[in-house]
Amino acid sequence: MADKGSPLQVYTIPAELPFVDALAAGLTKRAAAGIFELADYTILLPTRRA
Repeated sequence: MADKGSPLQVYTIPAELPFVDALAAGLTKRAAAGIFELADYTILLPTRRA
């Protein structure tokens, strides 16, 4: 759940990149304040049918 003052953000991973590696690198980069910041993230992934 996002704070009232912070906008929701949507990120995509290009299809040509290894998905898990790109996801881990992006999360690590965005959680610069510390690894525990990751607990505040909500990650939504599409199903294989998407």
